[in-house]
Amino acid sequence: RPSRDDAGARLVTVVMRNIGAMDAGRAAVALYDGHEILGRKDVKSVPAGNSSMDNFTAVEFPWTPASGVHRLRAVIESADDDVTVLDPEITEVRFIP
Repeated sequence: RPSRDDAGARLVTVVMRNIGAMDAGRAAVALYDGHEILGRKDVKSVPAGNSSMDNFTAVEFPWTPASGVHRLRAVIESADDDVTVLDPEITEVRFIP
């Protein structure tokens, strides 16, 4: 059963994992429905770790879908004031709810 926020919108949870040896710094995650951006949130950091219990940051987006088919995708981006270059091969995950 999908979770919902106080206004009744569905909550889409995006989980960012860091399989590297060092904590990742500031980043942002954007959620899209097709080419339409549903939201963008900054993330302070994503911790490194060998355990899937340690190396993640979860970000929630409220979403009230219209009827029809939707293709959601999350894209990890550099934070607005960060000059870090992210590899697009590993920063985009496509999924269908």
